[in-house]
Amino acid sequence: PPKPGRVTLVDPPAQLIRRRRGPATERETERVVRFVRADESGEFEESEWVSMRVSSNSLMHLRLTLANRLGQNRDALHTTICVRAGAYARLSPLLVDLPIGNDRIDVVVVSHGTPVDDELKYPCVDA
Repeated sequence: PPKPGRVTLVDPPAQLIRRRRGPATERETERVVRFVRADESGEFEESEWVSMRVSSNSLMHLRLTLANRLGQNRDALHTTICVRAGAYARLSPLLVDLPIGNDRIDVVVVSHGTPVDDELKYPCVDA
């Protein structure tokens, strides 16, 4: 038998466990998305960033929400949403749903057919 006071695998963990009584609330799953619209050359002012809260990880939901916020409801599918790894990083097209979690994400909205959209590097899916 184990000695008294020694922790064993059957003992409950030392920290308190909070059991969830239902699904996560919207407030627990929402994240802050900062966005800015780039001009035709891909430039934008750092002071133009706008924040909003979204409660979905869906890229299509984000695309439609951004189109609504930017006043382009009918033009939602004619934009590319990009992310950047840092303040001076190259823009990368966002092709999949947002990662799970509620960390802030910064996105740049680029119009199709612009020089910056033509210069975007897409991953090779056949690699």
